[in-house]
Amino acid sequence: MKRHTVAGFTIIETMLFLAVSGALAVGLMAGMGAAIGAQQYRDSVQSYADFLRTQHSQVITVVNNRSSEDQCSLSAPESQPRGRSSCVVVGRYITSTDTTGEKYTVRPIFALQSGSGWTYAFGAEDTAYETHWSGTTRVNGQALNAANVHILMWRSPDNGVLRIASTPPLNAESQIASAMAGASSDVELCVRADSLSFGERLSVYLTANAGSSDAIRVATATGGCST
Repeated sequence: MKRHTVAGFTIIETMLFLAVSGALAVGLMAGMGAAIGAQQYRDSVQSYADFLRTQHSQVITVVNNRSSEDQCSLSAPESQPRGRSSCVVVGRYITSTDTTGEKYTVRPIFALQSGSGWTYAFGAEDTAYETHWSGTTRVNGQALNAANVHILMWRSPDNGVLRIASTPPLNAESQIASAMAGASSDVELCVRADSLSFGERLSVYLTANAGSSDAIRVATATGGCST
């Protein structure tokens, strides 16, 4: 009688197949996790840059969030409503409110001509922002978790030139004029997201000459931002 054999896998072959399949699955999942983390990090950076671009555009287009009945905060006796007031909106003051640079507030800056010069004042806070994916921010050179970000964006009421500067905290309205008169330079803002896995570190760059087309851009991090 002729013997018939049935082809099949041995236990060793089956175990080897499962081991290889499992390793491939783990590798695929790890790669997908890294790709998702990298995308989330890029989203965090772009969201932060877009937040700053929005503030910049509001300086260019002069957004005034006061109600039509609000009086100029620089001249108490003045009773003219918005639109007929001699108060003008000239800028935005953007400041971090925590040590990690995850939360920000924004206040408009008003100006009133006083003789041959100008007097400045803050308006009420009109914008709050929080970074995406718990991204932390700081100025290049600042220590980790020691955010002290204070950005001044303004249009000169004399000649209309737009400027951006990183400043010390402006704790008094009398400091606004000196901050505007001081020398300004390009600023690199580090963006980190330690809870995510990602490759290239990115920064948001602010150009002192805020009238240029690349006043706010995203590029590869340098120096202390790259570590």
